[in-house]
This record gives sequence, structure tokens and C-alpha cells, in this order.
Amino acid sequence: MKKMLLLFISLLGLAGWFSSAMAQTIDTSNPQAIQEVNLDTVRARISAKETFYLFIGRDDNVDAQLALAQLHEVETASAPILYLNVKGINAQAYKTFSKKYAIRSHAYLAKFSNRKQIAVYHNDWRADISQLLEFLTTNLT
Repeated sequence: MKKMLLLFISLLGLAGWFSSAMAQTIDTSNPQAIQEVNLDTVRARISAKETFYLFIGRDDNVDAQLALAQLHEVETASAPILYLNVKGINAQAYKTFSKKYAIRSHAYLAKFSNRKQIAVYHNDWRADISQLLEFLTTNLT
């Protein structure tokens, strides 16, 4: 009975550690790497014909966490990288935005320039970072 109780407690502890590790958010406080923005800011920058990369995700999503970790490893990009955390934003406003730009994933990266989405990163976030680096350093404008 003691062994079963010890095993149960160990499993609970491991499950708690795993869930807290998965729920950790990535620090986006470094303005040189990634700037966290809201949907209004994204729309304003698109309207202003700015060139930038937009990463869209939820800070509590595993794929988005993997993507943010890779994005934080990037030292240079051909344009600023913005992060739109969709957790807690207006669902209808985001639905309209995501429909306009055909956003259908939980971890989405695209380059915008001259009011248009000009490139989308389609690779798996578990893939080698070299593909991401190539996407971010290629000047597509």
C-alpha cells in the first residue's frame, strides 16, 4: 500500500511539473528580438505600409512556445518581428483579421509589406532553425 501511495504521489508531482513547464510563457521583453503588440497596432502598421514579420500565437500553446523559443534565437532579421498573443483578444475582431489573411494555425509567421502579406512560413516549428533563419533573413520586398 505504501508503494502504491508513493508511486501515486510521484506521478502527481511529475504531472504538476510537466504542466507548469508547458504553461511557462516566453519572455518577450527584449525589444530588439520580438515586440508584443495588440491587433490595433498590427492593423495600424499594415495601413502605414510598414515592413515587418508578424508572429501570431497563444502564450499557453505548445507550438507557439516552440516558435517563440526559435524566434528568440534569431539575432538578425530583414524586418522587425512583432508578436500578437491572441489569448484574451476580441474573438470577432480576430476572426475577421484571420479570415482576411487566411490564418489557420496556432503558431503563424508571415511577412507584411506595403499593406500586403507577402510571405508565410509553412515549416514545422520542430524543424531545424536554419529554415526559419533563411525565411527571416531573405529580403522579399
